[in-house]
Amino acid sequence: MILWICRFTVRYPLPGIVLAALITIPAFHQVKRIKLRTNLLRLLPRSTRAAVNTVKLDKYVSSDGGHFFFLISQTQTNKPPQFKKLHAAVEEAVARIKKLPNVQMVIYTWPSQFIKKYRLMLVPERSLKLIYEKVLGWKAEASPVGVNILEEDDTGPRSFSKREDWSEMESNFKQYANYYQYHRSNNGYQFGIKVYTREGVSSFEKLIGLYRLLEKEADHIKSKYGFYSGVGGSHRNKIAEFQVIQQDLSTSGMISFIMIVLLMLLAFRSVPAVIIVLLPLLVGLVWGFAFVPATVETLNIITAFLMLILFGMGIDYSIHLVKRFRTEICNRSPLEALGVTFTQTGISVIVSALTTAFALSLLAFSDFKGFSEFGLITAISIITILISMFVLLPSLLILAHRYRILKPLDSDLKRAWLPGTKSTAVFTVLSLAGVLLTASVLKFDFSFRNLQFDKSKVRGFTAVQRTQGKIYSGSGSPGALFVADDLQSLDSMINLIKSNKSALKGKTQIGRLSSIRDYASAPGSAEWKRRYAEIINIKAEFKGVWWKKIKQPDHRRWAEQIRTWDPPGKQPVPLKLFPPSIIKANISRDGSGKYLLGLHPAYDRKDGRNAMAFAGELYGLKLPAGVQGPIGETPIFAEILWIVTSEAFLLAMGTLMGIFILVWSSLRGVKETIVVMTPLASGIVISFGILALLGIKLNLFSVIVIPALLGMGVDGGIHYFNHWQHIKGDTRQAQKELLLPLSATTITTMVGYSGMMFAGHPGIRSIGVLACIGLFVVWALSLFYLPGLLNILKNRGILKIEG
Repeated sequence: MILWICRFTVRYPLPGIVLAALITIPAFHQVKRIKLRTNLLRLLPRSTRAAVNTVKLDKYVSSDGGHFFFLISQTQTNKPPQFKKLHAAVEEAVARIKKLPNVQMVIYTWPSQFIKKYRLMLVPERSLKLIYEKVLGWKAEASPVGVNILEEDDTGPRSFSKREDWSEMESNFKQYANYYQYHRSNNGYQFGIKVYTREGVSSFEKLIGLYRLLEKEADHIKSKYGFYSGVGGSHRNKIAEFQVIQQDLSTSGMISFIMIVLLMLLAFRSVPAVIIVLLPLLVGLVWGFAFVPATVETLNIITAFLMLILFGMGIDYSIHLVKRFRTEICNRSPLEALGVTFTQTGISVIVSALTTAFALSLLAFSDFKGFSEFGLITAISIITILISMFVLLPSLLILAHRYRILKPLDSDLKRAWLPGTKSTAVFTVLSLAGVLLTASVLKFDFSFRNLQFDKSKVRGFTAVQRTQGKIYSGSGSPGALFVADDLQSLDSMINLIKSNKSALKGKTQIGRLSSIRDYASAPGSAEWKRRYAEIINIKAEFKGVWWKKIKQPDHRRWAEQIRTWDPPGKQPVPLKLFPPSIIKANISRDGSGKYLLGLHPAYDRKDGRNAMAFAGELYGLKLPAGVQGPIGETPIFAEILWIVTSEAFLLAMGTLMGIFILVWSSLRGVKETIVVMTPLASGIVISFGILALLGIKLNLFSVIVIPALLGMGVDGGIHYFNHWQHIKGDTRQAQKELLLPLSATTITTMVGYSGMMFAGHPGIRSIGVLACIGLFVVWALSLFYLPGLLNILKNRGILKIEG
């Protein structure tokens, strides 16, 4: 078949080019339809509980409880706040924002008269206890000794929960003690508008569309009033991460492409040769990515960089084939040169490509879409690149030779260092050391905090967060949310969680709860009576004049407000008297009147082990009638980690076994297969040992490289062994002929990954780091360990040369 293609191409070179063009044109239109989704839910299969709940409850609440903040700030802080002008800017912004699509509601004022009357009675009991602690601390500081022995401790296993509780307390105090009409900072220079959306991160295009409209409104406010204006909030954080990844794609792609082209020019010393190498690769990539809309629909945060990776991987096949043709054409006719190129080197390319594609296709069986879609897209693209090499490349080679564009080149090295037994022994020792370091030192990083994007990469993002923090303080969105049909269901769920926490005796992962019951206690509830008693205790501490010694202005103002306020009565505030702004923040967004219950983790939710324990505890609850959930980013994060940690090892082992079977089916010998795979296996363990020595942990993103390295790393061993057998076991000649092409293919693949090392997203960056380390080590073993091993085995009669 291959020889027939070669004969046909030599006689009729144009049909291959025409056929490639006819396939590429419609394929390119499919590629233009590809979109990118970066939210974590995109990485889960639809059958998981987190995904099912998110889809089912999306009409009631966003999975992250998210929103936008529209911010307006007077930049000239050396002058008094221009309240009249600031109020006018806020009112105009609100009127314009309400008309935008996907806006559910806008909250920008506090119910000042209601808050003025009830104040501390609206503050949850847990926050009142912390206010009491705070007052005792102020009193201690005002004493002659002046030591606050109650100052909060930021160390210990529950430090995160403690800091979060204090943050919530300060947020409640700011909201219900300072009864400003507008959402504003204490100094009056910054104002905020809270924008709730009809659809959340599950409808990311609509979210981005609304964000762009809000940015236009911000520009309008800037130009008309001269104030700084920007857009913040949790939705903005998701969009910022998306922007960082888009920027990383552009930067990394440009860096990788330029470096690969420069390397090709250096290796081939010919612009036409570089074009011939690149063209079949680009065509094959277009063919492969044309399947994306029909198979996986969109790219995710991991597969977004596949074009760079495949560019570096796929160019290997062109390099080997073009290099071999230029060498053979020195002493052969075009037909003979083409035949030798595609029947000898071409067979190695086919085996190498199929091995890599098969190894990566095993990932498609993973439940984690970061794995499965990476494997599926990569396997399909490698096959299409391989097809392009046999459809388009022969025609390009013949035409380039016929019109003297591609010149013959004897690219073999005249001399090449041949490693001996000492080199083999050194690499053997390094492999054993790698095994020990991997087993004893290498760890998995469960912290998602270490995978957060670099916020400085997003223009204006830091300024937005700084302004937002002056207006809105607090502990952020809940780790998980439940939806209750009515107050009875809500109360049943709250009692269930409290009972569960009590039964676990402090070992619970659930911290504080947040719901409408924080403000409107159930009639006759003991909690409201305790709240009232706590307020009386707080006020009792202000007897005397010690409070006048409080130095910090905010604290002194708080003290004055507590002293001069008297509770209106012992009875709870009826829910019907609550202003809409408070109620709307705690009910579903679809107008059905369902109540939301937020659960905050007791420990740092960004630690994956905490997230898994938190989600596991929630999943173990038997929900009362009328309650649905949970949804939220913490359960999503936990389910991703459950899948990855359970599947990563099995996928790696399955990939290794699959590669072994494929190589064995090609070489038809167990000994030969083990020899070919030895540089790969040794290279992986040495790479892990290097990571351990450098203190680098594996993470949710970098584990995807392991199966990819297994598929790519075997290529060098296959090419070397096949050529070594073809030239009758002449290791020195094999070293002279293969040192440059194997080095070039490895370097170009490394360059494809190296662009990711410049990414602003730590997870994407970790993929580039592990891939480059692994590829370099496997390259070194293929060229400076395998030759010595082959000589030893040949001399001892363990390996025999065919024919």
